[in-house]
Amino acid sequence: MTRPSALLLLLAVASASAAVASAAAASSGGPLAFLRRKKEYTPLLFFTAPKGEMAECDYMEKVVSDIEKELGMRAERFDIVRDRTSRILYDKIDSAGKQQMPMLYHRESRQVVYGPTDKNRVRAWAKGRWLSAGYRPTLPAEMYIIDEEREDGSGLAEGEEELLEDDSHLSARQKDGKEAMKRRLERGAKKRGE
Repeated sequence: MTRPSALLLLLAVASASAAVASAAAASSGGPLAFLRRKKEYTPLLFFTAPKGEMAECDYMEKVVSDIEKELGMRAERFDIVRDRTSRILYDKIDSAGKQQMPMLYHRESRQVVYGPTDKNRVRAWAKGRWLSAGYRPTLPAEMYIIDEEREDGSGLAEGEEELLEDDSHLSARQKDGKEAMKRRLERGAKKRGE
């Protein structure tokens, strides 16, 4: 064989192996298949914060995950703390201006669930059922955080009491209003016998 025909043969083998490799990568998804994969439509949107940042969001993450497994559905999660576009979407959906986290939104029924709630409400939301406005969820005890009181019984952290008494940033009118409120509270306490 002459040198030019050897080069042509080498080039033909290389292009054939590249074609086979690209076909195999396309069929298996390849190493970057996750970039090409289209998102699957879901009517369920879950606006949350990163794990460990808010106890309410962590609790609802568990509830939503359980309901996803139970119903075989998937909720699309949006981190509104780290992702600016998620925050913009959250503000558009939260037309009531509640600004409460976490928030669940159903695209098809247009139902919104604000804050932590129980599994029954999340299940009804996921199925697209109508949600009543006056619902009071039954939440586990760990959702109710009680701060430890200080030794003096005030319940205020170090330095908070001094901030409450510091009137240097208040105007004269604000100081008068604060004093009037204190007097009213003291009179009310005396009337109740406290």
